[in-house]
Formats: sequence, C-alpha cells, structure tokens
Amino acid sequence: MVSEYEMVRAMLDQALAEARTHGASRITALHLVLYDSSPETEASLRRALSELSANTLAENAQVIVRLAPSRFICWNCCGLRFESDD
Repeated sequence: MVSEYEMVRAMLDQALAEARTHGASRITALHLVLYDSSPETEASLRRALSELSANTLAENAQVIVRLAPSRFICWNCCGLRFESDD
C-alpha cells in the first residue's frame, strides 16, 4: 500500500515537472481536491507538502484545499456514479 507521504511526493513531483516544462521559476500555489474531510488528513497533507517542498520551486507555495464529497462507482453491473457526503 502506498503511504500518504508517497502520494504527496508524487503529487509534488508532478507539479514540479509541469512547472519546469513551462519554464516557471517558482510555484506560487498548489490547488488540491481532498475527498476525506477530516481535519487530521488536511493537516497531515499540509505538513508533508511543507517538508517535501523545501528547497524546490514549490517552497512556500500557498496550499489551497477544496473539500469534495466521496465519489463512488458501481462496478458490479451498471457503472452508476454517485457522490456522498458521508
């Protein structure tokens, strides 16, 4: 299983690669959609980003988090997609 820290590293690596592709000198903001609304998850995400972005183009970037409801897909028969706030 991939750890939360590894997922954050992968997201940051992608943002850094995109910034380099476009010749950016720094990343000013990271916009993230979070499907787990627990305060602990957001705090953990912010801590990991702060640690991993040190000495990179994303150092001191603003982290903008949008909370979203969980998304589900029925893979058994119909492919129905729905969201839940639970």
